[in-house]
Amino acid sequence: MLRIHRSEEESPMLVVTLAAYATEPPMDCTGKVTAVCNITNAVVAHANDEAGEDVLTQSSPKARLRPTSIYAKLLDVFQVSQGTPGCLPIGRAGGIYDRSLESWGGTASSGFFGAGSVSGTFDEDLHTFSGTGQLGPYGARFGVFANGGRIAASAGPSANLWAMGSWVRWTGTNGVFVLLIGQCSSADYADVFEDWYGAPLAGPVFN
Repeated sequence: MLRIHRSEEESPMLVVTLAAYATEPPMDCTGKVTAVCNITNAVVAHANDEAGEDVLTQSSPKARLRPTSIYAKLLDVFQVSQGTPGCLPIGRAGGIYDRSLESWGGTASSGFFGAGSVSGTFDEDLHTFSGTGQLGPYGARFGVFANGGRIAASAGPSANLWAMGSWVRWTGTNGVFVLLIGQCSSADYADVFEDWYGAPLAGPVFN
């Protein structure tokens, strides 16, 4: 469920709870890359839980909000990572953003580390963002998003992880984000994903 917290002492921000809500059935993985299909089903559930309703559903009249469209976006990220030896996905995240508050929040999860909340803020003019939480912090090295819908960020305690994915407009100032989170042991992930993102991914190199 999504709650918006406002106080006179603090700037308005997105407050996320982990209450399970999603009722959208898992997408059929027949004919799909199983790993990416399972990741898609997880982030769809995360995003819908945070929204408090089935925003991402195969019955949506908006093609961009269908899980099959989310699958295609995450498949692009997965295929880029698979093109570089030593680059492996280890987790995923999904949630919602609010442009009026310039805040985002959701859930990140992995088979090894479990699930936990993530949240942060973004600057719509600069197209940058940062955040904290499970598998974070996010954006310590770089955190950017493009008009075309792509998201790229560093993640992990030492910025040794990458978080790549997409944002999708839902309604009004609200939207959904989905991320594939991983690591690269033999290359700088900023270089690996630069062509995919479509612009240089700046920041110091962490070895």
